[in-house]
Amino acid sequence: MDQALSFCEQARQYQMSKDYELSLSLYTKGIQSLMTILEATKDSNHKAEIRELITAQLDNAEKVKSSIAEKKARDKHTTDVIQMKITDGSTGYDYHVIFDRCLDDNITSVEIDDPYIRNPHQQMRNLVRVSELFLRKTKVKYIKLVTGQEAENEKRNKQHGHLEELRISLQIYNVTFTFSFSDTLHNREIRFNNGWKVIIDRGLDYFKPFKVQLYRISIVVDTPQLHFKRTPYATTPINSIQSSLHVMC
Repeated sequence: MDQALSFCEQARQYQMSKDYELSLSLYTKGIQSLMTILEATKDSNHKAEIRELITAQLDNAEKVKSSIAEKKARDKHTTDVIQMKITDGSTGYDYHVIFDRCLDDNITSVEIDDPYIRNPHQQMRNLVRVSELFLRKTKVKYIKLVTGQEAENEKRNKQHGHLEELRISLQIYNVTFTFSFSDTLHNREIRFNNGWKVIIDRGLDYFKPFKVQLYRISIVVDTPQLHFKRTPYATTPINSIQSSLHVMC
């Protein structure tokens, strides 16, 4: 019994010092020792005391397991800044490649700062494409965009119209999309509520101009709906020279 209690006491000390792996190992040894003692014990009262002690240590061990799982989850998203250089004419840097390491089921909210979500044939389509990706890969419920506003009335009205169209489309998938405008916005970054932040020098618009017309297809999530506009982009060449990406958590 003394050895079993010693294992459990050491486990508690290591738990307090946040050495969870060693703590769990010692709890396991202590519990195994207590189980052996329980099997050999004949006295019912003593058995009840041992069972109560085992239950308490099992509870402690479960808490340690939870701490280990939380630490692993934090470590998954804790990294130094990752910088990626994308050269002019490159392919293979589509949004799913850039954002893949950041996306998981913990994401429910995305904030996009990009001053140039204006041109419907390129920049607006980029926004639709990245929204599609978030729908497929996360449990996103909120997407917030801050962008620049067109100066001319006609262009500004079209910009508002396209963003409103996207807002309505996202409602079908139970996603709330909001947009606002800033005349002083310069930074281009995307923030996820799981801790990741992606900074792209050129924002979402780092592809060369599309050579096809807009067309509509559905986002394959739950039910097919013809509301989002996109285009094939697997080999869309990169537009910028040495466009720089920073991924951080």
